[in-house]
Amino acid sequence: MMHNMNSSMDQIHESKIEMPSMRSQPQPQQQHQHTEQCRHHNHSMFRNPFSNMPSEMRVFIWYQIVSGDLFFSIFMQLPMMGQFYAMYSQAKGLIVSPFFMISNTLHQFLQSNNMITKFITGLGIYYFLFHLILYKLVGESFQEKDLIFATQISIIILFNLVVIIPPGYYEKSQFKEILEKTPEIMIINKKSRNICLMCDIPRVCRSHHCIYCKRCIKRQETHSLLFNTCVGAYNFPFYILTMIIITFYFLLILRQFYLPRNVEKSIFDLISIIIYFHQFQFFGQNLLQILTRVSFNITTSEIYQWKRYPYMWKNEKGHFQNPFDKGLIKNWISIFKPLYSKSGNDNWGSLIILNPADIEGHPLSQQVYEQIQGMIQQVRQVERQLMKDSSINHVDTEKQGLLE
Repeated sequence: MMHNMNSSMDQIHESKIEMPSMRSQPQPQQQHQHTEQCRHHNHSMFRNPFSNMPSEMRVFIWYQIVSGDLFFSIFMQLPMMGQFYAMYSQAKGLIVSPFFMISNTLHQFLQSNNMITKFITGLGIYYFLFHLILYKLVGESFQEKDLIFATQISIIILFNLVVIIPPGYYEKSQFKEILEKTPEIMIINKKSRNICLMCDIPRVCRSHHCIYCKRCIKRQETHSLLFNTCVGAYNFPFYILTMIIITFYFLLILRQFYLPRNVEKSIFDLISIIIYFHQFQFFGQNLLQILTRVSFNITTSEIYQWKRYPYMWKNEKGHFQNPFDKGLIKNWISIFKPLYSKSGNDNWGSLIILNPADIEGHPLSQQVYEQIQGMIQQVRQVERQLMKDSSINHVDTEKQGLLE
């Protein structure tokens, strides 16, 4: 009996071993499908991560990468990084705040807005003075002094061009033809709050009223405290070149510390390297953001606050679309076009766009145009009714005067 039980257990044990082996052998068709699935999985691992994303939304991913927001959000998840960043912000504020105080004091003392005031009250002159002093302290042993000097001269020239060349302002006279043709535009814009109350002109797409310059700026990028001026349609190309040269300058200075020098290394060299590396990282990151915005033809305000601007909408639901993105080459041409041309569909020096109806090929252009025409008819009807009521009141007044 024990022998029978052992033999039956051996059979069960053998069956348990054989059953998985039988199940693990796939049929030829199943094996082929399994191989194709593995190949598809391996192929999808190296697939473009932007392939399933709408092309108009890729600008936000690229901007998050080049601006450091994506890496910063990951960096802040690490332990003690929040406290470290708070200490860094406080130290940076202590260093920069005296320059802001000097600039604001001089700006209040010198009320005029001429070029001399711009240079004196801006942070640029104090910033460059600091770096010239730092270069005098550490640059005596540098090898490429001639290249560094040429770079410094280029920065000074481009800096002056950015400050001297006006960014482009919208004047009331530029809207004379539009207002003579359709004077109801001002009433419609006031009703929709699409008007600059300071300048008393319609608000143009991509323009902003600067609180420092107290003017409406054509295609405003930013108001730079370093240059103490607005960056707009006309000086933006020189602003890009200035940022490129400044980034190259700090990279060139950092290179000198790795070349052979005739002096011994000191703690002051380490401090200088940290300062120059921080400046290279700061200007380099800003340069990457500028190049990304130009490549997609989008401004700083539009990339952060596009939901506020109906001309950046794809449909009534408020989905994003950039109607000014015409491709990499055309986008770059449109940035430099105001310097050599006075007209054109993509010339931001002369272009006046009040609403999506003025943008060729915009998805909402026809709908907005019909709405504006309907509002114009309503305004004209109200004006006719007011004139009619006024004439009736005038006749009644004359009759009353005759009766008296």
